Amino acid sequence: MRDSYLMPQPAIQAESRAIVAAALDNQVSKARDHARVPVLSQSFVDLARRDPQAAAKQAGMSMRQLVGLIEGSQDTVLASCQDHRAGPYEPPGVACSASFLACLDCANARALPHQLPIQLAAVDALEQLRPHLPPALWARRYAPRLDQLRDITTGFQPAEIDRAKAGITDEHRHRINDLLEGRWEVR
Repeated sequence: MRDSYLMPQPAIQAESRAIVAAALDNQVSKARDHARVPVLSQSFVDLARRDPQAAAKQAGMSMRQLVGLIEGSQDTVLASCQDHRAGPYEPPGVACSASFLACLDCANARALPHQLPIQLAAVDALEQLRPHLPPALWARRYAPRLDQLRDITTGFQPAEIDRAKAGITDEHRHRINDLLEGRWEVR
């Protein structure tokens, strides 16, 4: 009945497409929300320096985690890690061994203003890498990372982005090059 009588009907086909499209859009939204790295603004960093307890409570993390994020001791290459011993890739209590690019997928990742220059350097490097790789390989390996980094950068004001671009150093570019060539991976 479905194949012979219902599916040939244009109204049924349109309704079926709308239902499938809504379901797929919902799943894409869930995936994007899961992979979204929270951006801690400069005003939050300022609050953390003035009143660490209030900032920790606001962010839903311990004082130890907050202090590590603010002072930079929990920085990875592209973000900060709220707790590298409570990640999704290893059993609880075991240090995370995931790729530093995978940090952008982790619920423990946080982006802070001091990381914006290296994140922008990574955006530039990924865009420059695109024409040198087969399109399918680049799309599979790097397009999601570029989207995540662009999502992070939208959490900053244009003036902050301009300052960060001016602050990109050769060291930032070297670290990103090492990351993309796999020299930061745990062996």
